[in-house]
Amino acid sequence: MNKKITSEDHLYAQLARRGDPAAFYALFNRHIRGLYILLRSRDKDHSAACGDAAAVITLLYRKFISHNPRNAQKWFAGKCGLKRFDAAAGSGVAETDIASYSRQINAALNRAYSERLDRGSDGKGNIKGERVFPLRLIGGAVAVASVGFLFFSGTTLSISFERFDSKEYRLSFPDVTKKLWNMSGFVRSADAGQRHASESPPAYTEPTESHE
Repeated sequence: MNKKITSEDHLYAQLARRGDPAAFYALFNRHIRGLYILLRSRDKDHSAACGDAAAVITLLYRKFISHNPRNAQKWFAGKCGLKRFDAAAGSGVAETDIASYSRQINAALNRAYSERLDRGSDGKGNIKGERVFPLRLIGGAVAVASVGFLFFSGTTLSISFERFDSKEYRLSFPDVTKKLWNMSGFVRSADAGQRHASESPPAYTEPTESHE
């Protein structure tokens, strides 16, 4: 880990950002429990409360990995609607229901972890965080601009491989551009002008009278 661990929550946060579902549950355990009590206080039965809470918590799990909020506890509480809710008010919820809920949430987090891991990992069980949308947008724009520059600048790339008899390969972007234009069926204005010039009729000459 890059930073010195200063507390148990700090350790959980570091592991959770790498996708560890158990660390995520431990980090937000109080709020996860509070969300269930909040949903039960809204007259939801056990099954409905577990389903709704699992949907919210797995969504926040994915967002936490990608966005890395500054104040994780406030962020989680705000997203769950727990900022003004006193979980102690729901003390009438049975502990057996809480235990069942806990198992279901852990199972949902493990499924989310497996799905996310399939999309990219570092080979050590850690999830690779996704770049946020603005960074993806900037990266895509740079790539498009770079390719456009190569195609329209008349650039020729030369690559040689020493292991294969120093054979050199050349990639001419003007040639590639020309082939793409030919494949598209469109006619560039410069080519059209040259074609019209080559197809222009010969200059008119007056016929001469023949004297027999």
